[in-house]
Amino acid sequence: MLRARMLDAARAKARRGELRISVPVGYSWHREAGLGLDPDLRVREAVRLIFARPRRTASSLTTFFETATYCPRTAF
Repeated sequence: MLRARMLDAARAKARRGELRISVPVGYSWHREAGLGLDPDLRVREAVRLIFARPRRTASSLTTFFETATYCPRTAF
């Protein structure tokens, strides 16, 4: 019963355009444009680095452990 009410409330917010979901690191919500790249240059560069490293290391797990400690995230 509670789950159905929560889903109905989420659907109503979506119809009104007010539903906001969490977005992955490197993206942010913009009032005018909706979902877009994060305006913080450090965040964008960290995401680019994460996707460029597996080509060098040939291992996504190695890339994760090397970059996870300094990947910035914008808090709102």
